[in-house]
Amino acid sequence: MATPTAFMNGDYVPLEEAKVGIMTHALHYGTAVFEGIRGNWNPEHETMYIYKLREHYERLLRGCKMLWIDVPYTLDEHCEDTAGMGERS
Repeated sequence: MATPTAFMNGDYVPLEEAKVGIMTHALHYGTAVFEGIRGNWNPEHETMYIYKLREHYERLLRGCKMLWIDVPYTLDEHCEDTAGMGERS
């Protein structure tokens, strides 16, 4: 079984090392934007197929813009990072 992994600050880290600071705005005020992304495992191809990945991140980034949340990654980088997480799962 793969080690649970998180993408944090531009790197893949073990999930137990992924921490947020106590002064994080979202922690104090509930400021958040989220998007659910569905993936289906294909055992025959031994790969994860993700449904409409780009569209999910377009909505996520649009929501971040509405709340003035600065996102340091581009749409393409988000898609690439998600593919990278899928390879690690």
